[in-house]
Formats: sequence, structure tokens, C-alpha cells
Amino acid sequence: MSEPSKEREIGSEFEIYSENGDTDLLSEIEDKAKHQGKYTHYIRCGRDALGYIADDIIERYGNKRGNRKEDITVFMPALSCDSMVRPFTVRGLDLKYYRLEEDLNIDTGHLTGIMDTASIPVVLMMDHFGLTDMDASARSIKEHRKDAVLIVDVTQTVFDEDKYLSKESEADYVCGSIRKWLGVPDGAVVISDRILKGHISEGESDFCSFRLEALNDKKRYIDDSMRDKALKTIFRRKLSDAEESLDDGKNPLKISGLSAGMLSHIDERKIISIRRQNFKTLVGLFKDAFGYETYYRFINDTGRIPECPFMLPVVIDIDRIRNDSANAAGRSITRDRFEQKLASCGVYAPVLWPIDAKAAEVCGNSKYFADNMLAFYIDQRYDEEDMRYTVEVFEDKLREILGTAEDNI
Repeated sequence: MSEPSKEREIGSEFEIYSENGDTDLLSEIEDKAKHQGKYTHYIRCGRDALGYIADDIIERYGNKRGNRKEDITVFMPALSCDSMVRPFTVRGLDLKYYRLEEDLNIDTGHLTGIMDTASIPVVLMMDHFGLTDMDASARSIKEHRKDAVLIVDVTQTVFDEDKYLSKESEADYVCGSIRKWLGVPDGAVVISDRILKGHISEGESDFCSFRLEALNDKKRYIDDSMRDKALKTIFRRKLSDAEESLDDGKNPLKISGLSAGMLSHIDERKIISIRRQNFKTLVGLFKDAFGYETYYRFINDTGRIPECPFMLPVVIDIDRIRNDSANAAGRSITRDRFEQKLASCGVYAPVLWPIDAKAAEVCGNSKYFADNMLAFYIDQRYDEEDMRYTVEVFEDKLREILGTAEDNI
């Protein structure tokens, strides 16, 4: 591997967005939704978006024809994080996890089976990395229960509007976080087939203020040739403060005027082009690297590149690595420690969904992904050399963990 650069950082939070393009993203999504007869709402964050939807579901279905809120059951994919769960549980809604297949598609047989226990079934579906067939799963669910309420989380396909706004979509609600795609303080979208009955507030929030300061600090850090570690500590603390300021979506707020303005002139074509090229490059480099298909693999590897990729998921075989390692440290390696080794060289491959014990008990595939999956950044901040460095670091750390055992492969 080339000599690691302590200054190189691939991944983590964006810096403030500063480019000036010709796409008004919010208007573009709204126009495409309107063409399908749907309504668009722009919210502060994904947690607020789910809370806004939950309020509408309670009002529309829980208070109708003698129904009660207690009659609603929310079915959640086992591979999902607390920030997706809490907007429902803080409102007192019953929640159950359903299984996913090995390719992250929904195990519709399991889901439709447990749905029969619900008076009012609400199913949250997630298009994991843009690699899953949401339309086919939604049709199966609706065929089984026409009264099922479907929420599709498109956080990882926000820039593929034609996919989640297709005529074939069975979704009653669509939601997705926009802020995770580029450096804006806040922003998420909710799309529905009717005007929502929930309440949404306007005004400034600590969340937006903290994140704005943090993104500006991150920009100063990135531009600083010395990469001042004190500044890094400051912006990371502000990002943490921002997340802690959220109230689990109990009081949804609209997107800030600042973020809406920034999203009115993005370079969408550039974002899509770079992400697709980086995704393709990284896949090719990983396939040519040491240990491919022995110690790691891709999910649902059909060779298809998502229209606008979010990240590249890689599943490492922790058990195989432990078994083949020639040193004590390698024989006790975990996914988290593997991640830390990459981060020590400036390659951040976060765990997107640390699942709880109930979800892990329901779905072995989700537990396996949670214990073995890393997600690599391929976004518009990076180029081919960054992708090459990513794989070099990964390969070097894998060899280091295995010790001399690689000679036996």
C-alpha cells in the first residue's frame, strides 16, 4: 500500500455545500410528485418526516370508524435503526419487526404471516442502498392485505425520483432524508397521495443551528492544510449536540429556509455522475483486491449500478477471518474493530443500522448484516484516487489482521 496520508479523510459528515448548479431539487421532486397526483412536504429531518406520517396515520386510521390508536401495528424491517423506530414508539404505537432475505429484499412470506395479527397494519419498507425491489414487495403485501398502509423510506434513493415516483408504486407515503446526500444543515421529504392531517411547525431549531456551525467548521477543517484536530473535535461535538436536540419526531418542523435555498441550485448531474463512476470504480477495485469472495462480498451483486448510488455495502466474513487468522488479535476481531482500523487511516465505513436485540432475534440475516457489513462512501467529494486509496487501506488492514495465514490461501 502507498504511504497512508494522515490528512486524507474519506467519509464522515459533509462540509457546507458551496457549489452553484442549475437544479432546484425541491421543485423537481414536487413537480414529479404532482404529475403522479401526489402531495409533497419538506421537513427538517427523516425522524420528523416519520413523525409527521405517524401523526397522519393515527388521525386518519386510528380515529376512524370506531378504531383506536391501539389497533395500529407498525411493521419495521429488522435492519433499521432507533431513529426510525422511535417516532412510532413515542406515540404509543405497537411495533413488530419483520425479516429480510439474504439480498436485503423483504421476506414477504414472513411479513404477510405476522400482518394477520394486526387490525390496522402499517408497513415501513426501506430501499436498502437502491438494490432492492420495492415494487414487487409492495404488490405482494397489498395482494395479501388491501388495507395495509405502506410507507417507503427512500433515504438511499433520493436522487432517483423516477424509481420511487413510478406509476407502479403502491406506497401510501414516501419519505427520505435529503441532508445525508450533501452538505446542508437539514432537509427531508414526505410524499403522500393526499394532504396530511398532522401538524408541522415552522421556525428555527437548535438542530439546524448546531449543524450549520458544524458544517462550516468541517469546511474550515477540510481547507486547512494542517487539519487542526481541535477543530475536528469541535465540529464532531456540534454534530452530536444537533442529534441530541431532536425529540424523536414528536414535534415535526419544516425544512429551514436556508437549506431550501441551498437545495434550489445544486449540480444534480454532477452529483449523479460522480457517484455512479465512484461506485463502479470501487466495485472493480474490490473485486481485484486480496480476499474478494473469500473474506468479503457484495450484497445482491447483479452488476447493476443504482441510478444514483448512496454508498457501497460490503459484507465481510468475520468468522472466516477469525478462523484463518494467524495471530491472537485477528482471532478475536470484530466488525467494529475492523472499522476502527480503517478509520485510523482516514477511511470511514460506518455501521448504518446497529439493531436491537428484538430485531436480531427475529431475523438472522439482519443480525448477520449488522455484525458484518461496512458501508463505503462513494459520493461527490471523491475521485478515482480516493477509491483506490480506500481499497488499498482495506486490503492492507485485512492482511494485517490475518497475519501470515494469507500464504495458505
